[in-house]
Amino acid sequence: MKNIILLNAIILFFGCNKKMLDASKNNITIENINTNDQKRNYLLAILADEQSEPKESVSDIILKYGKPSKEYDNYIKNLYAKNNKNIALIEKYFSAFGYPKISEVGDDAANTPWLVFLQSYNFYSKERNFIYLYRGYQAGDMKKKDFMWLLDNMYNHKFGKEYQIIGEYDENKKIEQQIIEMGLDKQIVDFRKQ
Repeated sequence: MKNIILLNAIILFFGCNKKMLDASKNNITIENINTNDQKRNYLLAILADEQSEPKESVSDIILKYGKPSKEYDNYIKNLYAKNNKNIALIEKYFSAFGYPKISEVGDDAANTPWLVFLQSYNFYSKERNFIYLYRGYQAGDMKKKDFMWLLDNMYNHKFGKEYQIIGEYDENKKIEQQIIEMGLDKQIVDFRKQ
């Protein structure tokens, strides 16, 4: 009986998403991941949860209740809570396996970490996990354009403005300049010393 109640709570919590149901039925947690398929399912479950929409869209809530309303505040609070939960799950994955490898989990699952971090308004969670994201980019498991998008997002959150490249536009130069300006280069230096 306890297991049925727990399973129902999990189903309600994850919004009845099929991948989330599969993950919860198979009891996929970091501690019991042994195969690449389990890694893929774990990551895809996080991505599905992150991209799931509540019953009412934000525009419906604003139209119905207005922006300064309890309903709007609850919507935003739930959105942040969901993102923070998914970041915690990604951090567990990073600690156990590092950035996901496309060769092991496929493109969609390998995109999960940067997509979850892109949705976050918390610069410090991105900064805290930057070295994993950087290593994923360096290994070719995150596309350059996606890494640049994430860096632009981080820069905007840290400084409240769009990045202006100094000198002639060059993607590699832009990446390097943003990393230095945000003080993330120290993590790269420390990583290379290991």
